Amino acid sequence: MKTYYSIFLLLIFNYSFACSCIPTPSMEKALDETDVVVTGKVLSKESFGKKDGRLPRYFASNVKYKVEVTKIHKGKIKKGIITIVTGPAMGGDCGVFFQIGKSYTIYAEVTLIDTGGKKVEFLETTICTRTAKADKTESAKIEKYCKLKGYS
Repeated sequence: MKTYYSIFLLLIFNYSFACSCIPTPSMEKALDETDVVVTGKVLSKESFGKKDGRLPRYFASNVKYKVEVTKIHKGKIKKGIITIVTGPAMGGDCGVFFQIGKSYTIYAEVTLIDTGGKKVEFLETTICTRTAKADKTESAKIEKYCKLKGYS
């Protein structure tokens, strides 16, 4: 009996909250469920969070990427440089690792947080979206679907 109890306790205390989002949603589902979809080139990366003092504790280690938008597929944003927020992509946090200088199609949610009296809006993405390196074939399919649904 002690053995079973020990195994039970071991399982409970070793339970982790890793990111789990398999399978990747279909293009249509991802487009329907996200606020913004853009293609753009990643310009820079900056870690932020706890030391920053302006954000809630659960943002203790996130990453901001500056992205030069080359195509807006869905959403009401301006072309130019935008900020995308994600986790540090260190395993289990659902963050996306973007390579500086590479182009990606980014599916993002508009997220609003209260930073102590001031509400801040930003775009957030995770590995649970279809965010990936830009692909001309996928981009053509996105354009076609967005026009059909009236997103663009």
